[in-house]
Formats: sequence, C-alpha cells, structure tokens
Amino acid sequence: MRERRKDSLHQISHRLTAKAGVVRIEDLCVKGMAQGRNLGLSVADAGMGRLATFIGYKADWRGRIVEKVSRWFPSSQGCSCCGCIDARMRDMGRRTFDCPECGHREGRDRNAARNIQRYRQEGGNRASDGPTDAEIGDQGCGLVPVDEASTFAVAA
Repeated sequence: MRERRKDSLHQISHRLTAKAGVVRIEDLCVKGMAQGRNLGLSVADAGMGRLATFIGYKADWRGRIVEKVSRWFPSSQGCSCCGCIDARMRDMGRRTFDCPECGHREGRDRNAARNIQRYRQEGGNRASDGPTDAEIGDQGCGLVPVDEASTFAVAA
C-alpha cells in the first residue's frame, strides 16, 4: 500500500510539473495538521508533505517555478470574485463559499484555488502597499477560465 501511495504521488507531481510553468503550494504546517485530532489521519494518509517535496525536485529538473503561498493567506475565506473576506469560512464544515457582498457562489476548494492563482498578482501576503485588484473591485464576476498549462494551485 505504501508503494502505491508513493507511486500516485510521483504521478501527480509529474503531471503538475510537466504541464505548469508555475506551481503554487500553500505552505501549510503539515506536521501540525497530522498531529491534530480532526484531520490527523487524513493528512498523514494523503502524504501532503511528501507531495510538496516531489513537486519541488521535479520542478527543479524541468526548470519550473514553485511559489510558496503563505499559510496566513486567507485563500478559502476570500471571495475570488470581489475579494470580500468571509470569516464564516473558518468553519471547515462549510464546503460552499457564498459571498455576502456580491452573491458569488462556488465550491470552497475551487474558490481557494482561484485565490491562490491570483496570489502573486496581488503582491502575495500584503507585501506591497498598493491596493490589490480585489480591493479595487476590478476583476469582474463570472466564470474565470483556468488554463491548466500555465498555473496549478496545490494545497500541501
């Protein structure tokens, strides 16, 4: 079973680094999550830390860029359409993001992936003093095409 899991992680990391020029990974505290009561076995079983390691060295081989997204960046709490932060999303049981301001509705994970995809464009974790696109309200709501060949967002 252990070798199957390892093989699956190699296949996933291969696909991500072969297709994407930039791979963004949330810098989560995997060790702390694995010790937690609620997600402990799931996190350890999924091998998230090992996946990040595999992505890192395969990206180096292929000349790809791996960007770490700060664990404090509210990727699942912010609206990918208008940028509004919804504190209710701290509850991990909520699987759908419903924006209280613009009414945008989307699955929690897809919303977080779109926010991570825009992470660098908005200056990372508030690294710049200028307003972000979300603060300006300049993004326009609706479906955002996700080009798989350009960027992948991975939580690991």
